Amino acid sequence: MAPHNDIVLFHYSFSPFAKRIVWYLTLRGIEYAQCLQPPALPREDINALGVKYRRIPIMSIGRDIYCDTRLILEKLEERFPSGALGASQPDQKALEKLLEQWTVDAVFARASQLIPPEMPVFKDPRFRKDREEFMGRSWEKPDVIKGRPEALVHMRQFFELLETTILADGRQWVLQTDTPSLADIHESLDILVVTFNCGRKLIRPEIFARHLSNAIPDASGPEIIVLSLQEIAPVAYSFLGGSYLIPYFFQFHHAIRQASKAIGEAKYVNIVTRNVGMTACMVFVHEGHKSKIQWVETAGVGVGVQGMGNKGAVGVKLGYAATGKPLELAFVAAHLAPMEDALDRRNEDWMNIVRGLVFTPVNKKGSFLTRTPPAATEDSEPLLSDTSDNASNQPQGIYTPTSHLILAGDLNYRTSPTLPRPSDHLAFPKPTSSTTDPQHYSHLLRNDQLAHEVTAGRTCHSLREAPIDFPPTYKYSSKAQSHAETEGMTADWGWAKHRWPSWCDRILFLDLPPWMKEETPGAEIKVEWYTALPLMPTSDHRPVALRLRVPLKAISAPPEDSEGEEDVRLHPPIGIDPRWRERRAAAHRKEVVVGLLAYLFLTWEGNGILLALVLGTLGGWAIVRSQLDV
Repeated sequence: MAPHNDIVLFHYSFSPFAKRIVWYLTLRGIEYAQCLQPPALPREDINALGVKYRRIPIMSIGRDIYCDTRLILEKLEERFPSGALGASQPDQKALEKLLEQWTVDAVFARASQLIPPEMPVFKDPRFRKDREEFMGRSWEKPDVIKGRPEALVHMRQFFELLETTILADGRQWVLQTDTPSLADIHESLDILVVTFNCGRKLIRPEIFARHLSNAIPDASGPEIIVLSLQEIAPVAYSFLGGSYLIPYFFQFHHAIRQASKAIGEAKYVNIVTRNVGMTACMVFVHEGHKSKIQWVETAGVGVGVQGMGNKGAVGVKLGYAATGKPLELAFVAAHLAPMEDALDRRNEDWMNIVRGLVFTPVNKKGSFLTRTPPAATEDSEPLLSDTSDNASNQPQGIYTPTSHLILAGDLNYRTSPTLPRPSDHLAFPKPTSSTTDPQHYSHLLRNDQLAHEVTAGRTCHSLREAPIDFPPTYKYSSKAQSHAETEGMTADWGWAKHRWPSWCDRILFLDLPPWMKEETPGAEIKVEWYTALPLMPTSDHRPVALRLRVPLKAISAPPEDSEGEEDVRLHPPIGIDPRWRERRAAAHRKEVVVGLLAYLFLTWEGNGILLALVLGTLGGWAIVRSQLDV
């Protein structure tokens, strides 16, 4: 149904031209309806309008149809003059038009040559044929690969031109205006966050990479990729850390390299890997954007037995270069208490994370630059040498006035407070497209503990989540895992019968503060998609991924009169524990002891050492006795 202004946008989600219009409408706060189209002809909805124009997007306002993004933007400026984004001065109008013409006619033509032939949509013969007929050049794989080097040279020149001319003076907006203009509607930071409970096993990089790349429908990879990992390795290796964890993290390095080949052959640099026990956070930045990372801070807290890291959270905070001050981004990887009846414990774990997760600057000497992959230990530091220029002497928790916050992890909230009865598995969700079917997963989602607890203000305070339109992510049977390796998901999803299917794996984020929304009307955090990736053969959890865009503008300090505002950045649910550092150090000492014992008694290597010690002791005793008997 169209909104009251009758605007309907016909487009497909990864069309770069359509994004110009979507971002404009979002920035202006203009309501619109959308009708999603296939990327290749035929497009039956558009044909029904009697329109023969083959490009996307197309916008209808009532009976009027508008084609070409330049015309669409012009009509929207005319129709909604209050708060229009177009330039007003002649020199600004000239620059705006030049940038528009340059982007549409020059930049896009070269960018289209960089679409990787490994992309799923590229493998569709209809898509290739459609583009060949439209663009008049071959889209066969050898020809596409042959044209990439020249296109890359031109793209580098395009961006160097912007960075060394218009943007060289550090201006906040392209036209040096107080608020965004038409020239700024593309300014946002693209972030991909993935959370995965690894099941204490080495992942299969080729499978993880395939599922990850298939979930990204466009050729332009995100600027930042964040991996939130739980149960990264067996407890012995996790608690001992160091070289014991390198093989586990290396598999993810390998997976990101493989996935990047399918999203524009971009190269990603792992700027930081940090773990506390069995929970870890890995942050990768597009190679072309590494220089924009101004500083890095990390944090860690255990909330498991005696404060150890069998459960806990890891935080990474980045300063990303934006116009003016760096944009602050805080990522938190978390793993809370398990079991259906542990709801109160999960809420308590969250409060302990807020209380004990405190960010500190990284090593200024940059001594970790040479580690590839980095030796991820309890005290792992990132690959960068800079620290925050404005680092405060006061400890900084996860809620701070000028920082974004994204939480991802196995939060373990369930859909029932009790274990299932023997016959309950018969009512578990099954694949069906009908929401009226009692076994459609949407009925079970109503019992989701996390949604109820967030609404009640008892956990994940003020954090938002995109709508869930995927089945539960836990717990899958061993049979389903085995099937996933060769044939994908089983027909009935393959639930384990002794646990209620639940959305344990979640990604939430903190919305923009009210003072930023007042400063920048139309600014918003834009969720591109939120989904569960297919089941992996090494875990009973499905990974969950969120792709979102945040405004490429630092959150300013709140105005002096904002103390009374009910914003969690200003009034966190609980204060920082003054003994956080002391408690973490004590828990880490316990982790080392438990890790050593687990290594000796629960690993083949440790068993070998114990056997050698026993045999050596017995042999030594035999030698001593033989000498005494002489």
